[in-house]
Amino acid sequence: MNERWASLLRPLYRLVGRLPERVRVVLTGVRTPIYRLGSSCVIVDDEGRWLLVRHSYRPGWSLPGGGLSRGEDPAETARREMREELQIEVELGDPFPVVDGHYQRLTFLFPARITSGEPTVVTPELEEFGWYHPASLPEGDRWLRQVAESARRHLAGDHPGMVIPEH
Repeated sequence: MNERWASLLRPLYRLVGRLPERVRVVLTGVRTPIYRLGSSCVIVDDEGRWLLVRHSYRPGWSLPGGGLSRGEDPAETARREMREELQIEVELGDPFPVVDGHYQRLTFLFPARITSGEPTVVTPELEEFGWYHPASLPEGDRWLRQVAESARRHLAGDHPGMVIPEH
């Protein structure tokens, strides 16, 4: 950027800086991509099967989880979603993030195991749940397949860090 443009924009930036925070967030959000944040669990049973859920509002199967509430810790989101949707308590491992730029979604995946309760569908959000071996997952959306591959690599000890699924 040349100095002329910089000198013209500087007062505008100063003006925006004096606005209330809420207004600044709305103004900068117009140009800034907004990502949805979520937490999901890769719950593995003693036979190596994964717990999957089928939601009532979209086709196919997915990992259990949900969106973060404002200010909520991703681990607390994962625990809350397991309690609310399946009536289970879980112990969480270290999360790994999965980013999907196309759908502007960042999901924290937690390896997990059930510490109390038996999975039970208790919300209209879910149709059913099931246990599936990761090598033969039921039909799910592209996101499930990509996340499943990332989870398989992570659980096998190949920690790729941030994973960006292909489109």
